[in-house]
Amino acid sequence: MRPAKNKTIYFLGAGFSFPAGAPTQSQLTKEIFNFDIEHFIAEHGHHYPDPTKIKDLSPVKMFIENDFLLKLDNADLEDIYTPIDRCIIEGTSFKGKTPRQLSDLRVKLNAIISLIMDSKLRYPVADAYITKLATHIVKSNKTTDKSVVMTSNWDILLDNSITDIIQGTGDVVDYCCHFTNSNDGAPFPPPLVAKTRGHQNHKIIKLHGSLNWLWCSNCGRILVKHGEKIALRSYLGQATCRFCETETLTPQILMPTFLKDTSNTQLKNVWSQAGIELTEAKKIVFMGYSFPLADFEIRQLFARFVKPETQIEVVLNDKSDRKKYVDINENLLPGILWNLASDRYKRFFAKNQPTFCYDGVEKYIDDNFSEVQE
Repeated sequence: MRPAKNKTIYFLGAGFSFPAGAPTQSQLTKEIFNFDIEHFIAEHGHHYPDPTKIKDLSPVKMFIENDFLLKLDNADLEDIYTPIDRCIIEGTSFKGKTPRQLSDLRVKLNAIISLIMDSKLRYPVADAYITKLATHIVKSNKTTDKSVVMTSNWDILLDNSITDIIQGTGDVVDYCCHFTNSNDGAPFPPPLVAKTRGHQNHKIIKLHGSLNWLWCSNCGRILVKHGEKIALRSYLGQATCRFCETETLTPQILMPTFLKDTSNTQLKNVWSQAGIELTEAKKIVFMGYSFPLADFEIRQLFARFVKPETQIEVVLNDKSDRKKYVDINENLLPGILWNLASDRYKRFFAKNQPTFCYDGVEKYIDDNFSEVQE
């Protein structure tokens, strides 16, 4: 099939999900430091089959508080994960913790982050803007894939909205890897089957994995359950592959680290498809993505595949607008501007001459996508 003309890629960062209740990375770090297991179980435990397993996560907080040099108000997750990952890769200890102990603590930290995200987004505080974008994507893909979603987020807010809209139509969400439903009674056929039946695939390319994915290390499949964050099953000890009938399922989520491991076969498929989509894109709209230097794998993806004539539109909040800083001391201004997300885009996509909207994601979607679900 020929690529769609006028293809638009919507690249979503953490700022896209922020209006719905998702924490920013700095807020997430604070949530980790403040994570009270007993209080969490009392407030959210009824959502999980065996909430007592959450108590097994208690060593993580002590580890971070005692063995790192970080403070609550200015910690970056990369400064937690990267030292751990380097020691695991090199087979060295960290403050008396062996590589095996570090691997166990890392899994527990992943679990705490996933539980925090689950609790924050179980009942989104705002989702009308997500439904509008989902509706636009489904309508624009009526005959071909003119709209593609690419994201560094793990949450499934947009996935759920698109799934709700296409329910019963024969269309499917396509994660652009070899995935299958986690249970036999799932309502959606594989994307290739849907395509042969004349239906549409709505691509959501999740570069850092997803909370509704589990990977089987035995058969290599990605198991997906639409609408449920099944990654939590593995963390809480309840993940069995329905094909292998073994407990070999693990979450497929890339955490914030300078040593991201993208060697998983299915993730390679995701990243490969991302490159193909970028070469076909006439326009890329970045929503709520700060374009951090830490995401150098994503930056390399853009450097390889984005063409100079591709239109770049960037949606940020007003904190990234240069105009806010005109009255600042001229000696301090260069350093401030260098760290603005908008200036990172201008430097990287200089030939593309990106345009900017500083009104935030919700207003941008309200102004540009008037469709509502019928």
